[in-house]
This record gives sequence, C-alpha cells and structure tokens, in this order.
Amino acid sequence: NYEEENTLSFQFGKTFSKEGKVSYAITPLAGVLAGNFRGASLSALVEITAGRFSFYTEPEYCRQFKNSGENFFYNWAELSVQPHPLSPAALSVFPETKKLSFFGK
Repeated sequence: NYEEENTLSFQFGKTFSKEGKVSYAITPLAGVLAGNFRGASLSALVEITAGRFSFYTEPEYCRQFKNSGENFFYNWAELSVQPHPLSPAALSVFPETKKLSFFGK
C-alpha cells in the first residue's frame, strides 16, 4: 500500500460519473489504517477522459490517531494520450510522487 510498510488500509466510497464528450469518474474515499501507521485517511480517485486524452489523479491525506507529527499528504497523477483510436497502448506522463509531511518530520 501507499501509506506505510506493514500497514493495512480499508477505504470506503461512492463513485460519481458521467459519460459524454468529456467523461469523468470521481470517487471520494474515507478510510481506516491499521498496523505501523494507525489512523484515518481521506482521499479521492479522479479520472477525466476527453477523446484520446485522459487524466487520473489520486490525492490522499493520512492522519495518525496518536502522533500528529506523522500526518502526511501525497498525490499520484497521470496524463495519458492514446496515439491511435485502435491502439491498445497509451503514452503516459506522470510526475514524481513525493510524500509531504505536516507538523513535524
């Protein structure tokens, strides 16, 4: 998982979507983490597609129950273009993901 080694996360959410020239699917999530990192998380899965282009992002904020110095936010984002409508492959560009810590470390 993304949060911490030896940590298990349970996340729950509902997807809101619309199909059209510009299609989207947005899933807000809330979760609980157990293991080395014990806490809660708020996150989302967002995908937007327009023709051959698609954008995906997955931001998440994690907060520990006891040690607020370990709270953090991170985001995974990806921009893709499908070179040809019949092509099963896509070219993707995504930035390096960094864990941003708040209130301490």
